[in-house]
Amino acid sequence: MKFLFDRRGLALSTVAACLLASPILAERYVIPASAHANGQNGARYRTDLTIVNPGASAASVSIRFLPADEDNATLPTPATKTVPANGQIALDDIVDSLFARSGGGSIFVDSTTTGLVVASRTYNQLPDRSYGMYLPGALADSALPVGQTGHLVFLAKSDVYRSNVGFASTTGTLGTATVRLYGGSGQLLGTTSREVKPFGQTQINDVFDAAGANATTVARAEVTATVPLFAYATVIDNRTGDPFPVLAVRSSTAATSLVLTAAAHASGANDSKFRSDLRVFNTSESQATLTLGLYVRDQSTPNPETRSITLGGRQLLALDDVILATFGKDGVSGAITLTSNRPLLALSRTYNVAADGSTSGQELPAIPLTDYLVTGDTARFAALSNRNARTNLIFFNSGPQTDVTLTFRGGGNVVTRTLLASSMSQINSVLDELGVPADSTGSLDVTSTTPNAKYWALATVIDAGSNDPFQVGPAITRFQIPNGGGGCIDVAYPRLNVAFPYLSTTSGGASQTSQTSYLIVNNTTTRTRTLASTSIASTDTTSTLTYAVDSAGLVNLSRIDTSTQTFGFTISSVLTCTPSQITGPSVRFCEGATWDSPSVSQTLVNNPGPTINSQSVSGNGKVTAVNESLTSSFGRTFNTVHITRNFNATGTATVKQEQWAAVDEGILVKEISTNADGSSSTTVLTGLP
Repeated sequence: MKFLFDRRGLALSTVAACLLASPILAERYVIPASAHANGQNGARYRTDLTIVNPGASAASVSIRFLPADEDNATLPTPATKTVPANGQIALDDIVDSLFARSGGGSIFVDSTTTGLVVASRTYNQLPDRSYGMYLPGALADSALPVGQTGHLVFLAKSDVYRSNVGFASTTGTLGTATVRLYGGSGQLLGTTSREVKPFGQTQINDVFDAAGANATTVARAEVTATVPLFAYATVIDNRTGDPFPVLAVRSSTAATSLVLTAAAHASGANDSKFRSDLRVFNTSESQATLTLGLYVRDQSTPNPETRSITLGGRQLLALDDVILATFGKDGVSGAITLTSNRPLLALSRTYNVAADGSTSGQELPAIPLTDYLVTGDTARFAALSNRNARTNLIFFNSGPQTDVTLTFRGGGNVVTRTLLASSMSQINSVLDELGVPADSTGSLDVTSTTPNAKYWALATVIDAGSNDPFQVGPAITRFQIPNGGGGCIDVAYPRLNVAFPYLSTTSGGASQTSQTSYLIVNNTTTRTRTLASTSIASTDTTSTLTYAVDSAGLVNLSRIDTSTQTFGFTISSVLTCTPSQITGPSVRFCEGATWDSPSVSQTLVNNPGPTINSQSVSGNGKVTAVNESLTSSFGRTFNTVHITRNFNATGTATVKQEQWAAVDEGILVKEISTNADGSSSTTVLTGLP
């Protein structure tokens, strides 16, 4: 395998460069459920859509409504809207107001502008109040792939609750979705299937009845499908018509360290009484030991009060009114950490109990430790409001005392707040705190420049009439801080015109020796020459990378020129990326720093050969460690930066690439790439001239 090197000597194989360089085709955001329809018990469901554009240029969006239970292979004509720069559009009751339709269905939002935030709220509209839920727009390529299982970890049926399960397809192919219901101890309760039409949306109302399952309030489901799709459940209080959503997640997202940002057994504003029910699913076949830690609101808690519980393999644990029943606390709200020796999925519902015993509430997922916000990240919350509602902002800070900056787009002040170390905190009526004018809706940005920051944030919007909250999770932009941050180090330029020797081997037994020399390295260009040899052929390849370094210190690759001589022939190619492809840090590497590589368009011009226009999927990367000691194959120990890249080669399988680069030499010391089919290749430095 021949290698191309970015500005700081972190190798990108040509395969990885092409995969991480992607399309000018629109990004597609999918809202899996929307409605302008009547439901049971007099419910009147409506959907509002919000699109936020944080960019400096206006964004054009195409919006489609795909009616439920219809063949949408020929996608309907979209409605086109413009989202102003640094602004948003809000479309109330979108199914009726924009499309003059009734019924349910999914919504597609397409745009060539990346980084938009798409959000929806579907709610039961009563004359003086509403009860509803929030559904974010997810990128279409994050749909549940064929052959993988999606887990719905909080389902219930009783005289009080009913559960529906729905699907939204992202492909023009006819398919089938299958739902298997399980009880708390892992026993199969029932199975049901539903045809999913091309680009279709469908819903199984009362999934327990459809599957022939007995009523229970402790249940989960596993979903599989023959086409890629989004799967969700809505659990509905029959008295208020209030739904809360349960989104299907893969077992690969399970973790051994999680945090539930907020839970309560406490009173709130307007005579509200909030309670929290928790579901924890042990995804393994083995027994798990779970430790719960309670962080009482507005207190620094380095040593939280704990409770330990044992879960059987595949057990779904139900902890209703967890603050009172498990911790014995009344009048308390706070965060709960979940630590286990087995990977877990967890979801809670926090809800208001009205005087008549009816409930209305929101889902709150437990967040893996690896997903926390860190220094320099931006968390963006859409559809926040003080229009017949109040918005609270909630934090869990697992790191040191941290300052966070709050910026509301659409008016108000920029405010900094301090989060105590190891604490949960809440800002009530945060829009009032920011001086936002009354009767406003908009988006809020949260960020921190505190070194070694590690926290999570979420927002809840609470209807003034019903006290019904809905949770707004953040859309996250992750980037590296150019100056500062915890555990940062600068990587040197590689020496020029020196041949660095490498050996590459594959899990299939193939091998290649090579020597790479750096000819040019500066702020805009890296040129390398690689002489490679296998048992079959020798090649002489010169590659030139053209790029810019953005304000976050990340390399934005725009072009790769390659010329290879082999068997007496010269083959050349030019790969261009529009917009430029983010490949990773340039100079400064900060431990824990992450970045996204959004989809871009790529054009590959071969000579001789065809011109290929293609689309790749998004990728991401992380600085796993800095100052990591690594002993090379020839016995030299290097101080390295260790980075991990993930990208999706086939649309269904993740490829992982780990790289170690010498800090003082600026060159690759070791790389391990694991492909979608499980095969792998390893490249190691074999000497230091």
